[in-house]
Amino acid sequence: MSLTSEQRMLQEVAREMLDAGSAPDAVRRSGGTEYGFDEALWRKAADLGWFGLEVPEEAGGAGGTYLETSIVLREIGRYATPGPYLPHSLALAAMAAAPDSAPAGRWLDSLLSGEAIGAVILPIVAADGRTRYPVRAVESRPDTELRLAGSVTDVPDLGVADVVVVAADGPDGPGVFAIPAEEASFRPVWTPTHDRTRRLYRLDLDRCAVAEEWRLATGRDAARLVDSLMWRAATGLALDGVGGAGHVVETAVEHAKEREQFGRPIGAFQAVKHMCADAFLEAETARVAADAAVMEIAGAGPRRAYWSSVARFRAADAYARAAGDALQVHGGIGMTWEFDLHIWLKRAKLNRAIFGSCDAHRARVARIASGAHEHGSAEEGDHRWTSR
Repeated sequence: MSLTSEQRMLQEVAREMLDAGSAPDAVRRSGGTEYGFDEALWRKAADLGWFGLEVPEEAGGAGGTYLETSIVLREIGRYATPGPYLPHSLALAAMAAAPDSAPAGRWLDSLLSGEAIGAVILPIVAADGRTRYPVRAVESRPDTELRLAGSVTDVPDLGVADVVVVAADGPDGPGVFAIPAEEASFRPVWTPTHDRTRRLYRLDLDRCAVAEEWRLATGRDAARLVDSLMWRAATGLALDGVGGAGHVVETAVEHAKEREQFGRPIGAFQAVKHMCADAFLEAETARVAADAAVMEIAGAGPRRAYWSSVARFRAADAYARAAGDALQVHGGIGMTWEFDLHIWLKRAKLNRAIFGSCDAHRARVARIASGAHEHGSAEEGDHRWTSR
């Protein structure tokens, strides 16, 4: 994927800033803070305009495309940067897709400036490749007020969000709502993991009343928006994996060149060189898949669903493989807490589990390739999604 001079400059600036702000020592420190990320680095990202790369200029953004967003997400993965960057970008994308809605009017400016943080609760890709809504909008009698009910797990950065974009299936089809995190029904519970660069949360919604001014989209518009957010979530996680896999492969190769055993660099031994070559091949394959997904999303192509899922499982597998092989190349020191490789290894393992498992996305690709459609999906022309 070729970049313009402006896009290369964006990449260089991102790499320079993250190299200084996401050094392993900084990653370790931020993982132990109240919010789990470096707030100063977050403000710098906002000042550089990272959060508004795709937002139209008239709404306060840069007026770019998903390609610019992908550059930043890849570099964030390369440095294993802690923080709610991916869910925040998804929440912003939802607001930007409905610029005239009441939630966008309330939240868009503060999300662009980084003063408010966004998170998302999306449908999941189930083991059979179908879409499942863990949250449902139900009517409350006798006033027919909509209320949200359901339980969700493994939601990234939900506990630090100021506004949460929630996709729910309802009696008249899907709806997308922007719920203020101060809502009394929102009580996210932190689920500790080994990955110190991200935090996952569980949330139980017990008939949370939906105010009219929280509606972002309903019906066909909501189905299209949910499609878009799911593609972006899968591709964003793939970009994180591509960046991380590239970093650990480079680290392993450099170590294999410098570390000597029996009077020779260990990279001269066939077992080591083949391990590095195989990891590089997997990482490059994932990069190509991620590039294809990015170009489909940026160009509103017809194969966004297919390539986003391919990129999702390819990148997660490649990242986990590369991180594990890099640990083997480093030998005993790779297993120690003092050495930094475990930061990327743990992030790689978690990437396999969030926004749908690798196997679920494989099943989704198989369904698409076989011509099966999600019943009632936006692309099928019906305004309803069901879980049949």
